[in-house]
Amino acid sequence: MNIKKLFNNEAGVSPIVATLVLVVVAIAGAAAVGTIMGSFSNEVSDSASAGDAAASSSVEIFLGGSSTVYPVALGLAEEYMDSHSGVTVDVASSSSGTGVASAGMGLVDIGAASRDIKPEELKKYPDLQAHKIGASAVVMVINNATGDSLTDLNMTGAEVLNLYNVSARAGQTVPGISGLDQATSAYTVVKRTGDSGTQDTLCDYIGLDDGIMESADIQAMPLDGNAAVADYIAGHDGSIGFVDYGFAKKYDLTIIGVDCTAAEAADEDNVIAAINGETSPFPSGMTRPLNLITLGNPSAIEQSFIDFAKNPSNVNYYEDAGYFAMVDLV
Repeated sequence: MNIKKLFNNEAGVSPIVATLVLVVVAIAGAAAVGTIMGSFSNEVSDSASAGDAAASSSVEIFLGGSSTVYPVALGLAEEYMDSHSGVTVDVASSSSGTGVASAGMGLVDIGAASRDIKPEELKKYPDLQAHKIGASAVVMVINNATGDSLTDLNMTGAEVLNLYNVSARAGQTVPGISGLDQATSAYTVVKRTGDSGTQDTLCDYIGLDDGIMESADIQAMPLDGNAAVADYIAGHDGSIGFVDYGFAKKYDLTIIGVDCTAAEAADEDNVIAAINGETSPFPSGMTRPLNLITLGNPSAIEQSFIDFAKNPSNVNYYEDAGYFAMVDLV
């Protein structure tokens, strides 16, 4: 059965996409499929549709995965449909792990991941191909609305590791944060749920197994997606976590430097230099690619969309999200 076709027979609006996800789970039955499809967020799953034209579309693309890639993919999908009559592109937000696995299982035409494909994923799905469309970075952020004395908004990687692997093992709330000059306030530590590319990037940099971070042993508050983390930290004084650079800028969050100063971490030129492998105070290990994932060589329509995503004329979609398009990179 072609599971993807279930997503493509309606003019996509969010409730319909969410309902069809449940239909897929019910029909497919396999636990693995249920896990993959169920993890697509009903709340943020959107369908970029061409309205009435969608009903008569002869070509459909279903793209799903990383919440980091999602805002760019959604904007690109809308623009692509405007210039490609008869094509419908549905975009769903979940996680990088879901995007890779769904592409590998043939549940989506194109997966999305804000990281590289892992060796174990390639072993399971050897025909997967990653197509880089841009890049970004991960930053630590904090809400300090009450004005604790945070004169040094800088932590080392070892201190971030200690925050999660030691302090947060005792609970969501920690009495102090090593590396920050602060008053005696308590801080709520936030992490991500599931297989997040943003979280994987941080874990790789600080030397924490991502499986441990995902487990209940690390009792930080688990939230689903960059937007949820950024929104929570923006609205809760005394909260600390990590988000994509673009979300930190969009939500006007206070950035903490990791192995660099806060000012260096917030500087876009430093981030781009680190992405390009140039000398930069921003750690290159905190940068990562934005990838579209296909199972084998892309079809003609999939390749067309991937090329469209790389086109310099569409750089505004990356800039609006605080990311960097291929034209910005070496």
